[in-house]
Amino acid sequence: MPAQLVNGYDVKVPVDATPQSGATTEGEPRATRVDFDGSLSLNWFDHSSSFTFTPVAASPCAKRGEFPASHFVAFDVDAVMEDGAFTGHGYATYFPALTELVEE
Repeated sequence: MPAQLVNGYDVKVPVDATPQSGATTEGEPRATRVDFDGSLSLNWFDHSSSFTFTPVAASPCAKRGEFPASHFVAFDVDAVMEDGAFTGHGYATYFPALTELVEE
């Protein structure tokens, strides 16, 4: 198990490199840091007060009701927490079994 874990949520599948930002409002991009060993915070969970998700690269995404066979996104994140801030780079792969396609 890692010493820390960061969960990002309410981020839409990127279609370009436009940053997605949020603060603390439900539905906006946000993050929660989990500190399993207590080396970064006295709290197990810390929620972002500011969060920016910036896509760097991605494979083509779902269009017109069809899921891609595979998908990835590489991204940068910047977040401010109650007791500090973090900046990082991540890479995520698409997992079709956990996806629900919502067309707007």
